[in-house]
Amino acid sequence: MVAGLATVLGIWMSATAPSSVFIAEVAYDVVGSEPDGEWVELINMDNGPVLLDELRLADEETIGGNEAVLAFPTGTILGPRQVIVVAVSAAAFQTAWGTLPDFEIKSTVASVPHLTADRTLGGTQFQLANTSDEVLLLDSVGAIVDGVSWGRSPALVGVPNTAISPEGRTLVRTFDLGGPPRPWSVGTASPFAAPVIGLNADDPGQSSGGSGTTDPPVDPPTDPVDPVDPVDPDPVDPTPPPDPVDPAEPEPVEPDPVDPEEPVDPVEPDEPEARAGPPENDTGSGVDLGDGRGGFSGPVTPEADGGCAALSPSSTTSLSVAVVLVGLLRRRRR
Repeated sequence: MVAGLATVLGIWMSATAPSSVFIAEVAYDVVGSEPDGEWVELINMDNGPVLLDELRLADEETIGGNEAVLAFPTGTILGPRQVIVVAVSAAAFQTAWGTLPDFEIKSTVASVPHLTADRTLGGTQFQLANTSDEVLLLDSVGAIVDGVSWGRSPALVGVPNTAISPEGRTLVRTFDLGGPPRPWSVGTASPFAAPVIGLNADDPGQSSGGSGTTDPPVDPPTDPVDPVDPVDPDPVDPTPPPDPVDPAEPEPVEPDPVDPEEPVDPVEPDEPEARAGPPENDTGSGVDLGDGRGGFSGPVTPEADGGCAALSPSSTTSLSVAVVLVGLLRRRRR
């Protein structure tokens, strides 16, 4: 009956019974390629697993429109408090985040299962406008289970409208364990990390990259933080080079002048000792040196004043000649 009424009115109506599956985060104004970089995060807040065969992900607000209404693969199960990510392109998501999503809408990575269009409710084109649009969870007959809209999107029953998120930011909300979800706000993109208040992060239900937390997310400050001026390290004074040492000028060494040999005083020839005269009472005559050579003859008699023999002129001449000869011989030896 509700489904029939929705078909007549041409819009989605609120579901008669809420599901435990919620939209936790929407990234529609991403840095990079759109719509390939867009993604949606879901969470199961039930204490048990949920079968997703009857659930539809849509960005179409009217029946029979061109925008997408997508079904999960048959037999998909979402565990308790499990978080999953549905990306438009698994390849683009991996480039941006370094990991693969749980599901994709396009078929870009063979190992990632993809959603298929439910032509009974809508079309195939999933693309989220940055100025105004919506993301919805529907049941198999088109009833709204959960959703969020932004900008000038038309009001839908049970779907809150929120502010537009800047580029690179997301719409996000937190959840209370055992209670309803908290209001939407603009936050920092954090796929696979839907925060649940009061949930232990080690809860075994957090699989497929999902994680719980005991604290709500903290939005980064809007005012930029002034960068801290870098502290210049104290410059190390370089050790001054030692003063150059003036090379010692060698003092010239004056050679000791060699004193010329003093001329050797000529050796005075020793005066020949006077020949001893003949013994007393000797009456022999002296040696005859020949004519013209001097000499003496006759006995040598001692003088009364000293006993010296008197020399004759010839004897004096012979002595002088002998002295000259001795001097010449000495000079030749030098």
